[in-house]
Amino acid sequence: MERLYVYNGALAVIGVAVVVQTAVTGGSTLLTAFVAASGGAMVVGAGYDAVRRDPAEFTVPAGAVFALVVAAGVALLGALLNLALAA
Repeated sequence: MERLYVYNGALAVIGVAVVVQTAVTGGSTLLTAFVAASGGAMVVGAGYDAVRRDPAEFTVPAGAVFALVVAAGVALLGALLNLALAA
């Protein structure tokens, strides 16, 4: 699997986790809306980068990709736990 797609997929998962967490915690402040928009921008930016960049030119070390995948897993588990506790 191309390292570019794993990297951008992990970024998109983190963005989705941010959106889920802000939706669950609620609130109608400007800061909450800004955080939710930032999570959505992460998803859109990761998708755009995956489509526009040449996978052969992607040069991020494997350790950095692995760390980002672990961070995405932790963010997703945190969002799911927050969602389960809010129900």
